[in-house]
Amino acid sequence: MSIVIAYANMNRVIIKCDGRECDVTTNKVVSEDTLKIWEVGKNCLIGYTGIKQYCEKAIELFEQEIKMKNPFLCIKVFQKILQILYNFQPFKAYFIITGNFNGRIVLWHLSSDDIFKNIGDKSPSIENPNTYVVIGSDEISQAIYFEHIYDNKLTPENNMNNYIRYISTISQSVNDHITTKKLEYNNMVLKIIK
Repeated sequence: MSIVIAYANMNRVIIKCDGRECDVTTNKVVSEDTLKIWEVGKNCLIGYTGIKQYCEKAIELFEQEIKMKNPFLCIKVFQKILQILYNFQPFKAYFIITGNFNGRIVLWHLSSDDIFKNIGDKSPSIENPNTYVVIGSDEISQAIYFEHIYDNKLTPENNMNNYIRYISTISQSVNDHITTKKLEYNNMVLKIIK
């Protein structure tokens, strides 16, 4: 496993991941710079941890579906794709999906732990304007939680980087090669920032 963290407020989303990829059968490192955040369409980012071939196949199928039928982020379509793939061959995976849905920033997550049945919603709102989701490494369950080491004197990005670095010291499946992708509202249009 690896780690993906997403932070969202009403105007932007930041997703970060580590770069380590391990072989599923041998658990040996096969890459230190695997990209685990995909740009889907013009205003959607999907981060994943889990078995790469299944995760990326699901994202590819979702991207095709969006291009053919629905230009808007449709979590139910992605959820159905994951369930179909899982029923064909069970696999372990976690996803963070973010983008524009009905004119607002959304931050959703799905897990193979419940066969992708429940869509977790951590979207920012007026009541809760700053939200985050952490998915990944099995060691995270024994780690200090992100919110417990969050330092208000630092930016969300620096806090996210520090957490990934911390997890890389306790998990062999995580490294500190950090990739960042962002979505921001500019002139009322949500765009991926390079």
